[in-house]
Amino acid sequence: MRPLQSWANAQPLQQLFDHLSDAILVFDRHGVLSFANGAALRLLACEAGMPIAAFSSLLGEASVDWLRRAMAGQ
Repeated sequence: MRPLQSWANAQPLQQLFDHLSDAILVFDRHGVLSFANGAALRLLACEAGMPIAAFSSLLGEASVDWLRRAMAGQ
């Protein structure tokens, strides 16, 4: 699956993620939340379009730093 273009057309995968009890967050290459499954919406009170920086208070600064490094390929 290619980044954001294909993710918008990945409805079967999104439906699968919504049936999981674990929170799933998908960020685009710019660090913006593009998808959150039902568990993530319930647990984290997040919504698509939130920047990764907004997750510092929800996930902790160390987690957000790890995500930033992972997106940068480090």
